[in-house]
Order: sequence, then C-alpha cells, then structure tokens
Amino acid sequence: NVPLLTSHAPIRINSNADFANQASSEGWKGSGTEGDPYIIENYDINGTGYGYCLYIGNTTAYFVVRNCSLHDVWGNWGIYLANSGLYLYNVTGGILDKNTVANNYFGIFLYSSNSNTITNNNASNNGYGIWLFFSSNNTIANNNASSNTAYGIYLDSSSSNTITNNTMVGDGIVIWGDLLEHWNTHSIDTSNTANGKPVYYWKNQTDGTVPAGAGEVILANCTNVIVENQNV
Repeated sequence: NVPLLTSHAPIRINSNADFANQASSEGWKGSGTEGDPYIIENYDINGTGYGYCLYIGNTTAYFVVRNCSLHDVWGNWGIYLANSGLYLYNVTGGILDKNTVANNYFGIFLYSSNSNTITNNNASNNGYGIWLFFSSNNTIANNNASSNTAYGIYLDSSSSNTITNNTMVGDGIVIWGDLLEHWNTHSIDTSNTANGKPVYYWKNQTDGTVPAGAGEVILANCTNVIVENQNV
C-alpha cells in the first residue's frame, strides 16, 4: 500500500539538540540511536522560496527519512540552503529511503557528510539528481536518477563511496575532483545502468578493452585501456 502523505512546511534541523526537540514536538518515532533512529516519514513538502524542503545539518544522531515527496525548491542559495529537496550538511548516520525528489535544483545533496545510505529514491527532473560534495563512505543504491538536466549522480571532491544498482536515463554518473582519491577510490559496478546499458567504471587498471555495449565509461587512473566501437 502507498502511504498517504501529509503536507508539511519545510523542515530545518541544525544540531542533535534541535533534532531531539523537533522529534518530540512533531511526534517522530525514535530516540536517535543506531537501534532506534528518528523516523521522518510520509510528508509532502513544497520548498518554493525556502531553499530546501528538508535540511539536516551538524548532527550525529541516527535517523531515517522515508516515503516523502520533496519538490519545487528554487530561488534561494547559500551553504544552508542550496535549493535542495533533501540536504544533509555535516551529517553521519542518515538513511534516505523511498523518497521522491523532483523539480529542485539539487534533488538530494550531501555536503561534508559521511557514512550515510541513499536507497530506493526517485530523483528525477531536477538540475542534479544526487550530489555528493566533500562526502565519503556513503552508499547510493537502487535509486532512479533520471531526466535530470545536468547530472544523475555527481561525486564531487568525494572519495570511497559505493554506487550500485542505480537506474539512470537521460543522465549518468559524473566524477570531479583535484585529488586522485576523488577518482579512484569509489566502488561502482555494472549493476548501474545509463539508458539501459551498464556503466563501466575502471580504476587503477593497465591494459584491457572496455566491453561493447556500454551506457557510460569512466576511467580513473588507467593506462593503455582501449575504448572503441561504443554508442553511449
């Protein structure tokens, strides 16, 4: 059954104490521990004019955001805004699951956030679907990041992230950074698809030919690799 969504104003949480206070006042389940995380769920949030639908910053509490529709964020910018449907800033221990983020500049944006899990979300018709910036050891799995006008999944100045089984149509994975570790420390396998074809991410490889039929090819710190006869 699809849960009914409740309209809610944009939510801003900016410390562990703030999280505890809002959880109490809103009646969110959980206590913020690993075994009993806070649960934010079943909200429909329109972020027009706010710069975010849901912002969580500077927290170490465990939490889950699930089954929310976060949409239409435009017109505000700044380190604590960023025109994001779902924005984590300096956060660990978050799980973002089964959310829909659409018509935002950034769908899901992680800034300096590590060891979070992003699964089963639909990030479509944004500028950027899922953007990790200075963020490491996160897991991005089983998401649909399609029809975003810039990038589907963007790993920017980030390292050691695991990217699996994501479906991308009309966009793909982009890596950027000025350190080698930003490029060759990720785990990205061929369960990820771009336009129905596998993503080939090779790192630290010498020689070899990328198989035919790739949807996208990313080479990180490779030497003498052949890419030929592809239609990407």
